[in-house]
Amino acid sequence: MPNNERFRLRYDLQMNAADESADVMIYGEICDDWWKWTEADISATDFDKLLKDAKAKGVKNLTIRINSPGGDVNQAIAMRTMLMNSGMEEIKISIESMCASAATLIACLPGAHVTMTEGGEYMIHNPKSGAWGEAKDLEAGAKRLRNTEADSASIYARKSGQSEETVRGWMNAETWMTAKEAHERGFVDAVLDAEPIVASVSNRAMAAMRRMYTHIPESVQEHADTPKVSNTEPTVAAGEVTENKTHNEEEEITMEIKDVTLEQLQAENPTLHSQIMQAGAQQERERIQEIDDLTPAGDEYAEMAATAKQNGTTAMDYHKQIVKHQREKGQKFLDDRKTETAPAAKVEGGDPKQNDGKAAKQELDDYAKEMADIAKEMYPDGINGMY
Repeated sequence: MPNNERFRLRYDLQMNAADESADVMIYGEICDDWWKWTEADISATDFDKLLKDAKAKGVKNLTIRINSPGGDVNQAIAMRTMLMNSGMEEIKISIESMCASAATLIACLPGAHVTMTEGGEYMIHNPKSGAWGEAKDLEAGAKRLRNTEADSASIYARKSGQSEETVRGWMNAETWMTAKEAHERGFVDAVLDAEPIVASVSNRAMAAMRRMYTHIPESVQEHADTPKVSNTEPTVAAGEVTENKTHNEEEEITMEIKDVTLEQLQAENPTLHSQIMQAGAQQERERIQEIDDLTPAGDEYAEMAATAKQNGTTAMDYHKQIVKHQREKGQKFLDDRKTETAPAAKVEGGDPKQNDGKAAKQELDDYAKEMADIAKEMYPDGINGMY
C-alpha cells in the first residue's frame, strides 16, 4: 500500500514553496493523544510536529485554518504558546466554519489577522470539567476552573478590546456569534463573503458538544464520523500541496475472519487493525467513565472502582456490585442494631415492634431503588447496551 496516509489526516501542513508560506489545518477536536478517535482530532503533540516540519521546510508565513468545536483547554493553550514562540514572520487565522470553546483561544493569537467566512459560528463560554473525590478535591478542581476562566476572559478581552466584565457576561451566557457579530465584537478582523455554508461537525463531536454546551444553534449540523485510521506522522514535501487530494484505495482481506489473529490482521490489513484497536480503546474509555459516574463518595467505593477498572468489569455489573455492597452494609447495620437493642425488648412496657428493623430495612430498599433509578436516568438507553 502506498504511503499516502498523510492525505487522510485532517490536521495537515500544506506547503507553498513559492512564497515560503504554509497552511496548518485544525479541523477537529482539540484533545490529548490518547483521546483521539477521528482523523480530524489534533493534539498539541501533533501541532508541534507540524510547526517543526514547517520550520524545517523554511516556512515564514503561516495560516491557521480552523473548523473546530474546541476541546481540551490545556492542549489549546499549549498550541497557542507554540505559535507565539514559533518565530514566524506572519501568522494569519482563517475561521472556515466553526470556531468554538477552546479553539477560540488559538484564534485570539496576539498580532494575528483573523478572518471568518460568512455563515460560520464563533462561541465562547466558561470552561467545564468533571471532578470526583473528597471535598478538598472538588474545591481544588473548582479553583483550577476559576483560574482557567479568568485566563480565558483576559485573552478574549485583549483580542476584542472589550472589558473583562463584558467578556465574562458573554462567557456566562455561552454566547454563539455569527461571523458578523464576532467581527462587531472584535474577535474577528474581517468577514469573507462566500456561498451559503453550513457549520458541520462529526457525530462524536456533536455528542461532546451536547455534554459541554448549554445550547447549540440549529444551523450547526452533524455528519458521520470518520474513524482515525492511522498514527502515521504527517509529512509533506516542499512545494507539494495536499489540499483536495484524496486516497480511495481499499485493502482486501485475504484470510477467513475466523482464522485471523490480531498479529495477522495487523500484517495483512493495518488499516482495519488500527480501526479495531481504536474502537476498543474508545469502549474502554467509556467503560471507565461510566464506572466513575456510578461510584459514590468514600474510600471503600474508590477501592471498588479501582478493582472494577482493573478487572474489566462492565458498568452494569459494577452497578450491581455497588447495590449489593450497600445492601450487605445496611443488613449488617440492622443486625448490629438488633443485637444492641435486644435488651430493650425485655423492659416492661417496651414495644418489641419498635426495634424489629422493618422501617430501616424499608429505607434500605428504597435507597437501592433510588440508585437503580439514577442509573437509568443517567443511561436511558442502557449501560453498554444493557439494562
